[in-house]
Amino acid sequence: MRFFIFVACLLLSLHCKSSQPLEPVSLQLKWIHQYQFAGFYAAQEMGYYEAAGFNVEIRERDPNVTVFEEVVSGKATFGVADASIVLRRMLGEPVVLLTTVFQHSPLVFLTRTEDELFSPYELVGKTLMFQRTIDDASLVAMLMAVGISHKDYTFVKNNFDDYALMNTQDIDAMSAYSTAQPFLYQQKNVPVRIIDPRNYGIDFYGDLLFAHQDYVQMNPQRAQDFANASLEGWRYALDNPGKVVDLIQSRYADKKNREALLYEAEATRQVIAPDFVALGTIFKERFERIAQIYIQLGMAPEGSNFEGLFLESYLSSDFVMSKTLAKTTMILAIIAILLAIILWAVNVGLKRKIAKSTYELKKANNELKRQLFVIDQHIITSRSDLQGTLTEVSQAFCKLSGYCANELKGMNLQDLIHIEMGEVFQQEVWPTLQQGYTWEGEIMFVAKDQHVFWGEMHIMPIYADVTTEIIAYSATYTDITTKKLLEQQS
Repeated sequence: MRFFIFVACLLLSLHCKSSQPLEPVSLQLKWIHQYQFAGFYAAQEMGYYEAAGFNVEIRERDPNVTVFEEVVSGKATFGVADASIVLRRMLGEPVVLLTTVFQHSPLVFLTRTEDELFSPYELVGKTLMFQRTIDDASLVAMLMAVGISHKDYTFVKNNFDDYALMNTQDIDAMSAYSTAQPFLYQQKNVPVRIIDPRNYGIDFYGDLLFAHQDYVQMNPQRAQDFANASLEGWRYALDNPGKVVDLIQSRYADKKNREALLYEAEATRQVIAPDFVALGTIFKERFERIAQIYIQLGMAPEGSNFEGLFLESYLSSDFVMSKTLAKTTMILAIIAILLAIILWAVNVGLKRKIAKSTYELKKANNELKRQLFVIDQHIITSRSDLQGTLTEVSQAFCKLSGYCANELKGMNLQDLIHIEMGEVFQQEVWPTLQQGYTWEGEIMFVAKDQHVFWGEMHIMPIYADVTTEIIAYSATYTDITTKKLLEQQS
């Protein structure tokens, strides 16, 4: 009987909580309605915001006002911005990052295929159309990274015409989102090339969810609740792209056809990278790198920092205190019936722990298998004995060389090396390794079909346990064939 009384009290408390009025808030998007914001639409449609206690108004952006102005002025509660939020914080604006959505920025340069502009190196002397503001910092940083200053090209302010490369022949390259504009040109049968800053060491975050510092300080847990509900919406969107496309066409962006939205859905998944990084993951080291780039570009003063940017610094102490208070209250509320159900609770708890441990173990095992598979497929590695005979190779090595694993095992690594590099291998590589040192350098290889490819090698000795005896050699490679071709073209 006491157990049923406990359940009744619990249901009553949940009913009281659900009957509380929803908090009216607004979410300011960084652009017009499109699949780029699919997760937020899904959170609204699937009731995740309502379950978290929010009545959300999702707003398109007014092109004349930035999303930061809307949030800082208090006209919007939450906003969606890019990595420029780091610069805003460095310049003293009261903005706080709640969570990440896009792990990579989709901002790229587009060029016409017929113009044969393959990389930023070919943009010297060309006419480039972009904003050249804090929002386009990744493009400017890429140009600077390859030694191109603003004097080396003609700048044209972005007119936001998706078809500028078709409509304006004077423009050689335009800024675009890799998730959307390339497909628009594909539909027009106009082939284009993509020049992506990520390929040149500039990897900014894309869409990020943020709020005003005042709101976060007063409601840190509510800010966390909104972020969690938004991420739930994105999980649904990633798992159900077709359904969310239907939702967008019916309620938000009815001007885009279904084919274009489905392309955008797949391209958006690639910049979110949920198969490799958990949704909402924040790497502070990447934000520090972004901050340094803004300083190098002269957009932020030397010595400035982004202290106070992350939600966790506001959440930690307040959240721990509220959690402790809630735990104490709960203990006081159930202590009268705890003795009556303690044996039952212990038994159920034990079963749950066993089930949870089994599940976590299985989950960890599956994750390990997935990571090993990803490494095998994408990391170029090999292992050889003391004579250089290959004993282990990754699938990535097989793809690059054209040989299957069984063919490579038993071959000598030197058999794959181009004849021009044989002397280097004999006089530099082997002596270095045999002396117990690691060798690093660039080596030209010959694939099974006789085409040449280049690898930046890192070879190190492997020792027997607690001895100084070398028993094998381990090597990792980076495919630098494209880099070599670009160097030759340059």
